[in-house]
Amino acid sequence: MNSIEQFVGKSFIETKADGLTQYMEIRGMPWLIRKLVCRNMNKGYFRLNHDEVEGVYSIELGLTKDRKKYLFRLGEAFEDIAYDGNKHRIIFTFEDGVLVETHTLLNPKKDSARDDDIFRWELQSENELVSKSIATKNTQEATWTRYFIAE
Repeated sequence: MNSIEQFVGKSFIETKADGLTQYMEIRGMPWLIRKLVCRNMNKGYFRLNHDEVEGVYSIELGLTKDRKKYLFRLGEAFEDIAYDGNKHRIIFTFEDGVLVETHTLLNPKKDSARDDDIFRWELQSENELVSKSIATKNTQEATWTRYFIAE
């Protein structure tokens, strides 16, 4: 099955991650913030379900202690508060077997040259999920990869 339905009804817990420090550095986060975030960014969570409304999905993302729940339709943007406490324009799409989550920061600071955050969620098997996000700046690139197993 090569549709969003392959994700529906499944819950995943993060087992490990690679590249977060480098990813945040390229994104321009200060050293102290990177250290605090890295210490707290473990035990990620992913769950996708159908909502009561036809064509609407409910996704629960985040850490075991701090989860965000969004309701969405594929390809339709909505605005909500993200993990950074700021309002984002968020859109979920499905491309070539991958669930793509794109965040655009609304009202960025004037000195911010921040690109969109794009997370690519891909099932590796029935019990394994991988999330990848790439940050680029000039000629530098870093990939933050997170590995999840079925709950």
